[in-house]
Amino acid sequence: MQRQVLLLLLLMNSLFLYSQTTTIKREAPLIPFGVEFTEAADYAKYQDLVYEIISYLETFPINEATDAYRKVASAFALKWLMGSPTVSPPFYANFVMPIMKENEKIGAIMMAASLFSEAKAIMDSNSKIEDKDLIEIGIKGMIRAYDLIDPKVKIRTLEKYIKLLKGNKLRKYIDGIVKE
Repeated sequence: MQRQVLLLLLLMNSLFLYSQTTTIKREAPLIPFGVEFTEAADYAKYQDLVYEIISYLETFPINEATDAYRKVASAFALKWLMGSPTVSPPFYANFVMPIMKENEKIGAIMMAASLFSEAKAIMDSNSKIEDKDLIEIGIKGMIRAYDLIDPKVKIRTLEKYIKLLKGNKLRKYIDGIVKE
């Protein structure tokens, strides 16, 4: 009897711990089709949706099964970003082009991840963020996206960024490339 009670308590504890670590998958944001951005009000109308799309893509696995949604969602968010009068993240090719040279498909995903991380930071901030800070945010966004790739693909440039980040040398690296 004691053994059964002990097993029951152990099982309940395991279930409790599992429930604390399991996350609920959210629904993917619906992407509207045929939207034209012609004036500032059009951009303002979709800012919350773009933010939601970016947030979702930051946690969305990168694999063949998810390619179709990722392409449509990224295209919508990028279209919005390219013309937004209030959110304009900087793009420095120096940090993405080496990835593109290693793997064009992953490079395109990393470029979007970088821009999306920077855009989200701009939307979250009430004040101007310096370009170098945004670049650092963008590189960290690429590192997060790199961790979502399944099956894992080794990209030397991203491995270098991870090493720089872990060694607290990422900002010094950015400073050496971006002169203001």
